[in-house]
Amino acid sequence: MDEPNATDRFFEAVAGPIAPNGGEVLKFIGDAVLAIFPVGTDGPEDACARALAAARAAVTGVSAIAGRDGL
Repeated sequence: MDEPNATDRFFEAVAGPIAPNGGEVLKFIGDAVLAIFPVGTDGPEDACARALAAARAAVTGVSAIAGRDGL
């Protein structure tokens, strides 16, 4: 199987952490991602914490591939 290209690696780095943190990707256009993190029984603070965890993981993921892929 071929190695993923830079766009695929970027998408995985950014969108990959969303679902495991309880979010859902609504749109991915270029370098922008629109995701939602529903408020559940644990309240809005939990949804915000999950969104922040996903964002931090995305930044870490993009940083890891940035030099390699020239991002």
